[in-house]
Amino acid sequence: MLELRSISKLYGQTPAVDDVSLTVPRGSVTVVLGPSGSGKSTLLRLIAGIEKPDDGDILWDGVPVLEPTHERGFGLMFQDNALFPHMNVASNVKFGLADLEPELQRQRVSEALDMVRLEAFADRMPDQLSGGEAQRVALARTLASGPRLLMLDEPLGSLDQQLRKQLAFELGELFEALEVPVLYVTHDQDEAMALADEIAIMDEGRLLQHGKPEEIWSLPASPFVASFIGYENQIEAAVTNGVAQTPFGPVGTDAADGHVWLVFPPESLEVNPSGHLAGTASSVAFNGIGYNVRVNAGDAAFDLASRERFSVGDQVRFNVVDTRVLAYEI
Repeated sequence: MLELRSISKLYGQTPAVDDVSLTVPRGSVTVVLGPSGSGKSTLLRLIAGIEKPDDGDILWDGVPVLEPTHERGFGLMFQDNALFPHMNVASNVKFGLADLEPELQRQRVSEALDMVRLEAFADRMPDQLSGGEAQRVALARTLASGPRLLMLDEPLGSLDQQLRKQLAFELGELFEALEVPVLYVTHDQDEAMALADEIAIMDEGRLLQHGKPEEIWSLPASPFVASFIGYENQIEAAVTNGVAQTPFGPVGTDAADGHVWLVFPPESLEVNPSGHLAGTASSVAFNGIGYNVRVNAGDAAFDLASRERFSVGDQVRFNVVDTRVLAYEI
C-alpha cells in the first residue's frame, strides 16, 4: 500500500503540492482529479522520484521509501508516449529491462503486450501505429518492468473523444485484472468516475476531497468540487423557512436560513410547460439527443437539458425533479 504523509512541494514561493496525505490500497484504482495547475501531475512526479518533496514522507507498506528513489519500484506512464521511432514495438517495450536475462526479457515483453492486446504488433514500428495503439505500447512498456505501483499521468489526454472512451473502457478491464494499486491522474470527470474505486480531488496544490465516486457525487465537499464533477450550475439565493428564493422562483431546501450557493447539474431540472419556475433562453445547442439550453433569470444564468427545441428569447418553464440541488453557506 502506498501512503503519503503531509507531502509538500514549493516552486519558489508557490506551493505546487500543499500538505497532501493520501493512501492507495493494494488492488485499487485511485484517480487524482483536478484542473490544469492543480498539482496532480507534480504529485505523481514526487511519488515517482523525479522530484523531491520539500516536506512530508512517502511510505510503502509502512516503510519510508524517499531514499533511494531508484529502489521504489514504481512505474509511471506519461501522456506523451515517448516511443523511440527507430525501434519496433517489442524493442520499445523491452527498453529498461537490460538487467534481466534475455529469456526473461522476452517473457516480460510478451506478457505486457498480451495485457494490452497488442501481441500481434510486436514487429511494427511506431509510425505504423494509431494514437491509441501507441498509448497502449507505452503502457505495456511500463507494465513490463513489473512495477509494484502503476501511475498514469493523463494517458488519454491527447486522444480524440471517441478513442478516449474506448481506451478508458479497456483500461478499466486491465486495472481489474492487475494485482498492483493504480494511481491515475486526469482532469476529465467522466473518466475519473468510470475508472476509480476512489477519487482524490485537488486544486491549487491541496487535496479537497477523497472518497468513493458515489460519495463524492452525492455530497461534494465544496462548491468548487461540485462544479468540477458536473454540478455546473451555481446560483446565489436567500433561504427562509426551508425555501430558497432564486431569480427563477422558490426552491425547497434543507439549508438553514441565510445566504447560500445553490449548486445543481443540468439534469436536476426538467422542462415542463406548467412548471412553477421560469427563465428566458439565451442560447441553444444541439447535443445529439436533445438540446443544451442556457437560461437567464434576473442576474442568474444556468443550463438545463431539454428534448424540446427552444429559440433564443423563448420563455422556458421547468421544475426541479430530483434531490441534487445542494446548498452551501456563503
